[in-house]
Amino acid sequence: MNKLISLTAAALVATTATAFGSVFTFENFSHGDNVTSVTSDDGLVTATVSATGGINQAWAFDSNQNNTWDYDLEGPFQHYGGILGDLDAGNILIIQEHHLLPDDNAGGGTLTFVFEKAVDFLGFNLFDDADVTVTSTSNSNSATFTLPVPNADGKYGVFDTGSLFLGVTDLTFSLNHSGAIDGLRFAAPVPVPAALPLLLTGVGGLTLIGRRRRKAA
Repeated sequence: MNKLISLTAAALVATTATAFGSVFTFENFSHGDNVTSVTSDDGLVTATVSATGGINQAWAFDSNQNNTWDYDLEGPFQHYGGILGDLDAGNILIIQEHHLLPDDNAGGGTLTFVFEKAVDFLGFNLFDDADVTVTSTSNSNSATFTLPVPNADGKYGVFDTGSLFLGVTDLTFSLNHSGAIDGLRFAAPVPVPAALPLLLTGVGGLTLIGRRRRKAA
């Protein structure tokens, strides 16, 4: 299934966004780090990271820096339409074009996340790029998210993916040209209560005793 979602619709959803518990922000990396794995700020979601395009690496880009090799990724970013205001994004994730200083690949490419455990993916932020297609091989869903502007330099959009990517073990972001992503949001995993295994064991034991008594009768 493929869906096309415009920023206008997504922005309206974002004002009443689904509650989330875990976020990938890339703030634990330095400008120019090659990102091969990432853990959410709360430590509950972990994924390996790979890229195609450019030098086939995903790099952290510090959007708070000035005079970089990619001025259109220097923040703060303006929200298209102004609904959510400007955003100081900090570190964002790019497909690195060359082996020099951080610079997003003009020809685009892919960023792929493979999760340690299945996750419910709820949304993300897109910077500078006109559109990105998100796919998951684990549930065969695909959706394209669009910034409807002729030139998206210095702009960002917040997208809610709804129920498209629930229980997925992988996600691939295909960028059509230069751009970056950040703020990947996930539903909080529901922890198994520590006493649950003991409770199940107790229920199983009572069931076994009941069966033995019926047989004895």
